[in-house]
Amino acid sequence: DADADADADVEGEPPSDHDAQLALEDEIQRLWDDRHEWGARRVKKMILELGGFYLKVGQVFATKSDLLPPQYVAALKSVFDDCPPVSAKKIDAIVRKEFGGAPVSDTFKSFETLPLASATIAQVHVARVDVNGKETKVAVKVQNPGSERLMRMDMKNMLAVSSFMDSLKVSLPFDHTSILKEYRAQVPLEFDFKREAQMLTLIGDAIHGKVPDVETPKAISELCTGRVVTMTFVEGESLGTIIQRALTASGTSSASGFSAKAAAAMKTSGGNAVDGGALIGKLIETFGVQIFALGKFHSDPHPGNLLVGPDGRTLSVIDFGQTKELDTDTRLSLARITLALAADERDAALSEIRELGVDLKNASDDFAFKCAYILFDTRMDIEEAHLSPLDADIPPEMRIVKIETIPESVFMFIRVVALVRGMLISLDSDVHARMIWRPYAMAALRAAGERIPAWALEQEQEIQNGTTDGANGAGGEVEVSSGRGGQTNVYARMKALAVWMRDNDLPHNRKSLIPIAGAGLMSVQDIAGAITRGDARTLDAALKKFSDAQRRKLEDAALRDAPKLAALEKMAKEDERIAREKAARKMRGSEDGTGTGGGGVAAVGVKKAASAKSRWGSAFGKAKAANALAKK
Repeated sequence: DADADADADVEGEPPSDHDAQLALEDEIQRLWDDRHEWGARRVKKMILELGGFYLKVGQVFATKSDLLPPQYVAALKSVFDDCPPVSAKKIDAIVRKEFGGAPVSDTFKSFETLPLASATIAQVHVARVDVNGKETKVAVKVQNPGSERLMRMDMKNMLAVSSFMDSLKVSLPFDHTSILKEYRAQVPLEFDFKREAQMLTLIGDAIHGKVPDVETPKAISELCTGRVVTMTFVEGESLGTIIQRALTASGTSSASGFSAKAAAAMKTSGGNAVDGGALIGKLIETFGVQIFALGKFHSDPHPGNLLVGPDGRTLSVIDFGQTKELDTDTRLSLARITLALAADERDAALSEIRELGVDLKNASDDFAFKCAYILFDTRMDIEEAHLSPLDADIPPEMRIVKIETIPESVFMFIRVVALVRGMLISLDSDVHARMIWRPYAMAALRAAGERIPAWALEQEQEIQNGTTDGANGAGGEVEVSSGRGGQTNVYARMKALAVWMRDNDLPHNRKSLIPIAGAGLMSVQDIAGAITRGDARTLDAALKKFSDAQRRKLEDAALRDAPKLAALEKMAKEDERIAREKAARKMRGSEDGTGTGGGGVAAVGVKKAASAKSRWGSAFGKAKAANALAKK
C-alpha cells in the first residue's frame, strides 16, 4: 500500500522474526495483487460476453469494495459503461414499431442515433420533442431486442443450479435459492416499460418537495410504450464517475480507501465541490419516504443510477425499471425493526427479524445484533461493517455465521442497504439510515394504528428535548449516539486515529487499522493506556501488522501525545455540552407543538422537525475537531 508503510529499522540492526514475517506477507500480497489484476480482467471480459443477468451481477459486485479485492471492483465499475450498444438500425425499427410504424422523425423533433448509455436491458438516446409548445430535451430509453429472453434463460439456469445444490445439501453461507426466486419474480417486471413509467411518476411525486435537492426525471406519458420510456433529460454525471475521478486525481488507490486527499478531489466536471456523504444522506432519506410512506421503492440505486448535478449538491435518481412493492405486513415489520435498531433495543430487534423470517445460524445474540445493523441499517461505525469474509483477520464468529433464510419479500430492501453500504465504503463516510428513517417508521406505525413501544416513545421524547442525538449527519464526520445507549461513533474515532498515525509517519491503511479496531483500541489514549498497563497481549494483537521499529515509534508517540489530546478533547466536550444546552433551551422556548409523523431531529445541535422534510444533517463536528486536535 502507498500510505505510510515505511520501515524505521535501526541501521545495522538485523530484522527480527516478526519483521521477516511482515516482509513475507508483503511479498505474498504483491503476488496476489498481480493475480487479482489478471483475474479481474478475465471476469470483466466474461461478464461482458455473457451479458444478460450476469451483467447485473457484475454491477452489484462493482459496489462491493467491502467484499472483493480492489482490482475486481475497479474492473467491474466500467461494466456500467461498457455494455455493447445495439445498432442504430435495430433501435430505429423498435421505435417505429412502438409508435405505429411512423418514422422516428415524426415522433421526435431530433433523435441522436449514438446512445448516451447502454445497459443490460435497454439503452438511452438523447432526443428533443415538443412539450406544450416548447422544445424539450428528453432521454429515450429503448428496450434491447432479445434481452428479455436472455435474462429469463439466465435466471432459469442459475435457479436450476441453485436447486441442484440444495438437493445435494451443498451449503453456502446465505440463502441463494430464495434470492434467485426473488430475482425471477422481479426481473420480468423490468421489461414492462409502462410499469416503469408509472413507478417513475409515483415515486417521483412522493419524493418531490419532501427531500431537498433530490430530483427524478418526469415521464412523458404520451411517448411511453411497453418498450420505450421517454422522460425529461436530467443534467449531471454519475456519482461513480466522480468517485473514480477523485481517486485518480488524488493518486489514491481504491485498495487503501477513500483518503482525505481523495475527498478533497470530489468535484463535478465543472469544478464544484461534491460532498459524497451528504448526497448519500439525501438518498437514504428518499428511501424513508419510499419504503415507509409509499411502500414502493427503487431497488437498484447503484452509483450509475445516481446523477450529481452541475452544482455538486443536486442528486437525481434515474432508471426506475427495478422497483419493489412491499406488502403491508413487510412494510410495518421493517418499520418496527428500524425503531428497535434506532433505540439499540437488541431483543426487540432480533425478535422482529426472526418474526420476519430472517434466520441467522451460528451467531450469539450479540453478534446477531451486529448482523442486524449490517443487513437493515447503513451504520459504518462497527468493525464488522468493514470486514470482508475474505479477510484473514475476521473474528471466528463471522466465519461461521450463516444466513439460513432470507424471505423473498425483504431481499430487495437488504439489497438496497448493501448497495448504499458499498458507496459509503467507497466514500469513507458514515451515515446511519435507521436514525434518518426512524420518524418515517414511527409515522407508518401510527398511521396503521399500532401501539408504539415505550422505549421508542422515550427515545422520541429525548430527541425532541435535545437530550440525545437524532439522525447521523451525512458525510460521516458527526459523533452521534447510536440510540439511547449513547455509544460513541467508532468510525469517527478510528478516522481521527488514522489521521494521527499519518501525521506521525505510521501505517494508517485499512490493513493496519482493522486489527487495532478489533483489539478495542480506538484512540491514542486507548493505545497509551494499554502501554501503561503493560497489556502486551492486546498490543500484540492490535499491532501485528507493524514492524518492531514501527511499533516502538507508535508507542513513544502515543505516550507523548495522549495527555495533550485527552485535555483538548475534554475541553471540546465541555464546549459541546454548553452548545447543546443552549440549543435545547432555545428549542424549548420556540416549541409550538409535537409536529407530525413522530417528529425528529435533523442534526447535532438539536433542531426540531415540524414536518416530513429533511431529517438528515450536515454537521461535521466531532471527528473533524478530533482530527484538528490531533494535528495540533
